[in-house]
Amino acid sequence: MSIGNTPYPLIMESMIRYYQMETFATWLQQQLDERHLDPSEFARMARMPLPVLWRILNEQRGVGILSARRIARGLGLPEEVVLAKAGLVSARSWQVTPDELVFLSEYRQLTEAEQSTARAIIRTLRESRSQYRANNQ
Repeated sequence: MSIGNTPYPLIMESMIRYYQMETFATWLQQQLDERHLDPSEFARMARMPLPVLWRILNEQRGVGILSARRIARGLGLPEEVVLAKAGLVSARSWQVTPDELVFLSEYRQLTEAEQSTARAIIRTLRESRSQYRANNQ
């Protein structure tokens, strides 16, 4: 099936990409507003050209992987979150819950020493659970 000279699947793909771009632009603007950042300040933080950011925010272009990674860095979010918001990957491809993404985001903000301590705490919890189960069977 086609409409004019354009095959129907390509039209649907374009519509889906437009919807995702619109959703991403709205989401990104909300992120900037929550952080009280203006686009020029954020572009510097994210190390991305301001004209590229403006086109994304004004829904004049989609988001590529490089831009998504820079946006993630600027927002201090895991790349996976921004890539999924941009429609570049499926959030389900990692089978990660939103709570796990929040945990990962918090974890990445820790120093190496704090990350080491966090891993030790998790190992201790896991070992305690195993011992509890072994003693109560």
